[in-house]
Amino acid sequence: DNLHLSANNGVLSGNGEKLLLNGDVLVTIEGAQGNTKLTADNMTYLPDSNLASTNDPFNLQTPQVKLSGTGLSANLTNEVFTIKSRVRAIHEPL
Repeated sequence: DNLHLSANNGVLSGNGEKLLLNGDVLVTIEGAQGNTKLTADNMTYLPDSNLASTNDPFNLQTPQVKLSGTGLSANLTNEVFTIKSRVRAIHEPL
């Protein structure tokens, strides 16, 4: 799977272990089953472990489901998403 990150601005920590993304953050995971898109105002990304997190409201769209909530931890390698609060979901059958 290919991973693409974009934001209005980003700051990489001095040792490259943490990327702080701010403003119109978009994470796209291109997979065999289709693309997964994650959007938020701010996000922290850890390149070594391929983990992303935000405490802000977010939207997540996979080929099967649309989710929104507040606060998220995401393992982008295996696409496991842990939502902290205010979860809403819409399932779209394949």
